[in-house]
Amino acid sequence: MNTIKQSILKNPQDVKGFFIRVGYFLGANFMYALALDLFFLPHQIAAGGFAGIATVLCSFLPFQVGVMALLMTLPLLVWSLKVKGWRYTGACFLSALVYMVMVDGLSTLEPATSDPLMASILGGALYAVGAVFILKADTSAGGTDLLARLLLTKFPTMSLGKLFILVDGFSVVFAICVFGELEYGLYAAIAVYTCGLLTDRFTAGFDLAKLCFIITNDRHEEIAQTIMAQMKRGVTHQNGEGMYGKTAKQVLMVVIRPKEVYRLKAIVREVDPTAFVVIAQASEVQGGGFQESKGYYNTAINK
Repeated sequence: MNTIKQSILKNPQDVKGFFIRVGYFLGANFMYALALDLFFLPHQIAAGGFAGIATVLCSFLPFQVGVMALLMTLPLLVWSLKVKGWRYTGACFLSALVYMVMVDGLSTLEPATSDPLMASILGGALYAVGAVFILKADTSAGGTDLLARLLLTKFPTMSLGKLFILVDGFSVVFAICVFGELEYGLYAAIAVYTCGLLTDRFTAGFDLAKLCFIITNDRHEEIAQTIMAQMKRGVTHQNGEGMYGKTAKQVLMVVIRPKEVYRLKAIVREVDPTAFVVIAQASEVQGGGFQESKGYYNTAINK
């Protein structure tokens, strides 16, 4: 006991970080539960993951969705205990237990909308918030996350993202087959897409930009000065070498807004029509005249 007290006193930031992660963890499961009880369950939208499969199964089985999701997770926990160890498995079990309590505890809430399309979009948005909270909690979401990571040990050549798509896709197809109507699958697909899209944007940032590389022989100074004068953007210069002809090349790098691409290309074309221009998507930009964003990770996790 004394050792624990000394550890807490010596590392107050660790204690603070622990409680912050717990807060994010509880907030994530709360968002998942709200998405299900307010939007998905009233309209039988199977929005991917174990929750989606449980939504379908509970339409004809006498179980609540939270309990069904926990029952589906139990066999995976046994597998996880052998593959991942007790620490990871314990976190997944805790997540499934908290999820069950919150989903079933909020099941008495009235539906937030009578429109299934709005329900799929708004529910997907709440799921995205929950996914970001899980990332910030730095823990496992259980459910689909656990299944995908376990399958990855059996199919190491597949990516984690593809395994998520397979599991979520099965949930959508399962809903169509059981309910017998294509609309159920379409609403579920909209919810999954909304969740994935917003999760990427929340984590990578909304302040999108274009990363431009301009490769020229000897007109780099004039191009850079024109860009800085007319577009008010900073330019970085690098010395390069064309490996095929072993000739010296001058490389300019500049970050601009998407709407400024045409103007940049016009400037380069006017100053040096032979310049080689590469334009790529930049998902997050901080400083240098761009609004500072709060990107965290770039992934989506479905419960």
